[in-house]
Amino acid sequence: MTLLEALQLIGYSLGAVLPLWMGYLLFKQRLELVPIQRLLLSLGLCMAGWHAGNLVITLRSLLGVDVARWAPVLRLANTIAVISITLCYSLLLHVHIHLWAGARGRSLTRIERVRIYLSYIPCLFLFVTVPRIWMGSYQPMIAKLSMFLLPFAVWVIYSLAVVAITELLVARRSPSS
Repeated sequence: MTLLEALQLIGYSLGAVLPLWMGYLLFKQRLELVPIQRLLLSLGLCMAGWHAGNLVITLRSLLGVDVARWAPVLRLANTIAVISITLCYSLLLHVHIHLWAGARGRSLTRIERVRIYLSYIPCLFLFVTVPRIWMGSYQPMIAKLSMFLLPFAVWVIYSLAVVAITELLVARRSPSS
């Protein structure tokens, strides 16, 4: 096992289990979740799905399992990973819009609600990408969806920039301890 494979195994395993554990702790706290907690739970499930899908692919390569025989399982793992990672960034923006409104001590404005709906537009690409995973012979997700990598990278950069700016603005508004 190479160092990269060991890091993938450890990283994907922890990435799949930790969000589930945090979700369990969040759910255990109260039975009635407020909207931000439901969003955080959804974000955690998406993170777990993304890492679990990648863990299955990593285990296949580590164990040397025959790709042709396990193609449906690998396609399912890729499908879960693609859906999860696509939803993660939309949910992340959604959470931060709620955090911004909460930091200002008010409910969501009409524009913020529109921004939330707009943040889910990249999920429409799942109607194109998921069938591609299941068409033809099995190939790794990167090979099958290579034409979507650049637009997705731009979406990720945009999402993370908005999240970082929101975090800075929320931190600025909070009283120092």
